[in-house]
Amino acid sequence: MKNQWTAKDIIKGNTFFSTGCTEPAAVAWACSLAYRAIEGQLLEVQVTVDPNVYKNGLSVGIPYSNGKYGLDIAAALGCAGDPSHILQVLETIPETEKSKMLQLIQDGKVKIGLKENIKQLYVEAQITTDKGVAIATIENAHTNLTKLTVNGKEIDHSCYYNKTQTKEKKFIFIGDQKIADIISLADDIDEELADWIMKGANANMAIARLGLEKDYGLGVGRRWYNLIQQGLLGDDAANYASYMTAAAVDARMAGANLPVMTNSGSGNQGLGTIIPVMSFAAFNKITEQDKIIKALAVAHMISIYVKQHTGLLSCLCGCAHGATAGAVAGILTLADHKTEVIERALRAMIADITGIICDGGKPGCALKLALSAGEAVRIAFLCVAGLEARPDDGIVGKTVEDSIANVGKFSQQCAQIADQIILHIMDEYQKKKYD
Repeated sequence: MKNQWTAKDIIKGNTFFSTGCTEPAAVAWACSLAYRAIEGQLLEVQVTVDPNVYKNGLSVGIPYSNGKYGLDIAAALGCAGDPSHILQVLETIPETEKSKMLQLIQDGKVKIGLKENIKQLYVEAQITTDKGVAIATIENAHTNLTKLTVNGKEIDHSCYYNKTQTKEKKFIFIGDQKIADIISLADDIDEELADWIMKGANANMAIARLGLEKDYGLGVGRRWYNLIQQGLLGDDAANYASYMTAAAVDARMAGANLPVMTNSGSGNQGLGTIIPVMSFAAFNKITEQDKIIKALAVAHMISIYVKQHTGLLSCLCGCAHGATAGAVAGILTLADHKTEVIERALRAMIADITGIICDGGKPGCALKLALSAGEAVRIAFLCVAGLEARPDDGIVGKTVEDSIANVGKFSQQCAQIADQIILHIMDEYQKKKYD
């Protein structure tokens, strides 16, 4: 590998903070941008999104909405937000504006549409007021605003939010590199990156603790913890990682008002990458800050690597694939195991959990994250004990790079038909709900 990039380039280019699920947050941000550009009396909000944004926002809780769910809620509230806060825009909604924005939905003035036959992330917010029409378009990444128009005229959008907040978001492709070379980059972490990594770790652990303290979503984390206290599940590192990660997802998917550090555009992937590593450290009383930071850096970069093969949004669960891979690598780094053990564990992980689908952002994501977090610990140490997946074991390849590429091929080629089926099922449920 040519070391033209650093760990900082890769991690800071693919992580950011978001309050709430990133897809509704992107919708809210687009609406805030469009309304800020036109202003006036709101008449209609029309949002068009790609199938994966639609899928991930249909059933997820929206922060600062008093427990409401869905993209229409995010769109309406976003109109009253400050776009300078980007994916934390929902934190800025004045209390005095919330009821007025939500009334737009009751009046039938907020519409969510689906843009068919598009593979990349896409959000278009069209805001109509008594002053005309403004349109904000986000493409390919949650924070990539590509166009802002007012009454048909494209305008400079730099004045509507602080571009310094996105200037470091250089999406570097590392998927053609060797895993060993990627891992080696974690040997060189400067103070700025270390602070960023720990800021994310602290944020994600904070929402995990919140999910244990209060009853959010399905309450997977709380129930898991209680079963351990009752002696029905073992008090071990894998179960600790499971219930801490699940608790964080419980809170986030129910719309808890706390930001999280994302990974590859996904807050849940950020949780699934970071929390198993932090949980393993806590359970085993590993307190050396430098070791923890290095392990988290490896975890982030391996998650990013896998997601660059499977796609930013795909038919496969990013947390089960990208985040678990990152967590496996981070845990083994924390436990001082060599790169060859990490590579063996990543191949075994592919033999283990490949194929878990993404059926949208929702409270049930906590179940998948609980499985993934615990499995990261188990697979890691099964491989320490000598386990090795053979190259002819399903889609496992001769090398770890081949194996990950095979997962990517599966994800990309099954995406269209799988997403069609998932969306059909979800749409049918939505129709029946209102019958």
